[in-house]
Amino acid sequence: YLPPEIGSLRKLECLDLSFNKLKSLPDDIAELTSLKSLRVACNKLVGLPVRLSSLDKLETLDLSNNRLSSLQPLKLSSMQSLRVLDLQ
Repeated sequence: YLPPEIGSLRKLECLDLSFNKLKSLPDDIAELTSLKSLRVACNKLVGLPVRLSSLDKLETLDLSNNRLSSLQPLKLSSMQSLRVLDLQ
């Protein structure tokens, strides 16, 4: 479980939530406008928040070892700063 209050950490640049058995991420994660690195590897994610694509400063996104069947609704074209995308 990740509390929705996570979105209030607007100056946070790196967030590593790997190995937490998370099944979902709160929509409020899109409020982390300074985020450059988001690592959610080795969880149980089956979907992604719609607004995740609005993190325009995000450079690294690690989604490896989850239960994702697609990247919908992620709009990779709007993530201009993204340099590393791990889907292994």
